[in-house]
Amino acid sequence: MNIEDFLPKNFRQWERNILTYNHSILVAKVAKKIAKLCGLDAEMAFLCGKMHDIGKFIGIPGVDPQKFYQHPRIGYELLKNINMQVAKVCIAHSFPIKSETHVQHFCNGDDAEARAIWQILSSIKYDDYVELIQLCDKISGHDKYVSIEQKIEWYKSKGKISINDLEMYYKIPLLRIKAKFECKASELKEFEHKVSEHPGFEHEMSELKEFECKASEPKRFEHKVSAPKGRETNVPNPKGVDLYKIIGIE
Repeated sequence: MNIEDFLPKNFRQWERNILTYNHSILVAKVAKKIAKLCGLDAEMAFLCGKMHDIGKFIGIPGVDPQKFYQHPRIGYELLKNINMQVAKVCIAHSFPIKSETHVQHFCNGDDAEARAIWQILSSIKYDDYVELIQLCDKISGHDKYVSIEQKIEWYKSKGKISINDLEMYYKIPLLRIKAKFECKASELKEFEHKVSEHPGFEHEMSELKEFECKASEPKRFEHKVSAPKGRETNVPNPKGVDLYKIIGIE
């Protein structure tokens, strides 16, 4: 499956489509890089990243950006009978946490579309690939990568999303997801070091696959990142893996 197979032949006639395509490539590349660090299927991560915004290209090319809120559902409907993993990413990538209220805000008052999206979203389970693309989508622009904090400031400058919603629906869950993948990457790095120093250690790979970083426990982590204003919201990784440094985000 390739994104080009689903694109209108004349999609490059509209600048917005070109920007969306370039963004999708950036998301795919960084998703593949992080997947490799964490022991995930890098090619699946790349595919999910490349296809996550496919719904923006379906229908009339260069569609009114005010209707872009439909793209998660359109992408899901397009791919659900082709590749369910990618379809799940399409419907979920814009919603780092499941919240019916967030979906309603996202849909700009279109109650019918909000209900349609929520019906699908509430029925699926978020997995590593869903959360990976949620993170990579937000740290990818059209031509460069940015931090979660920088992206939140960009949203604030647009004034379309309240500061409270930005914190609740984006910053807090995205920082949790970032910490989760940093922890997974640290665990894999430590495991590979042990294998290199102790031949025969490979049998413990099964234990690694069952590993679940404490930072991936939403309640534990969100209690920390939702601390009173003025306190640090990003939880440092004691093992030293920093995705921003690896990606090249300053």
